[in-house]
Amino acid sequence: MRSIKFRAWNAIENRMENDLKLAMYLDGRVFVNQDDWRHHSKQFKLLEFTGLHDINGNPIFEGDLVRAIPIKWRDEFEAIKEVVFNDGKFCLEWSLHISEEVVFISLDCFKLEIVGNIQESPELLEPK
Repeated sequence: MRSIKFRAWNAIENRMENDLKLAMYLDGRVFVNQDDWRHHSKQFKLLEFTGLHDINGNPIFEGDLVRAIPIKWRDEFEAIKEVVFNDGKFCLEWSLHISEEVVFISLDCFKLEIVGNIQESPELLEPK
């Protein structure tokens, strides 16, 4: 079983918050405790731990930008992609070159290395 952990992007202070205490209510409200309890929807964007670590042992969170190297396909190529949560699982959004279709591929199809995150370094993300 994986650990359920979160970090949060603090949109007001433009920084990542790693050590958080959360209170989640049945109506969907989430409060974050730093020095005091604050409602997250205005200030914080919660990012969930995927349960996986990159090739350097760093925990991978939703919103991380990773260098993705396929391990199951013959054509060796790599790309920088954002870790997203889609249809009940963490994956990478991948545009197919042969069509305009976008597919979501499971993280376990790749060797992954974190190179940044979407909040602090969006310029690393390749155009879709």
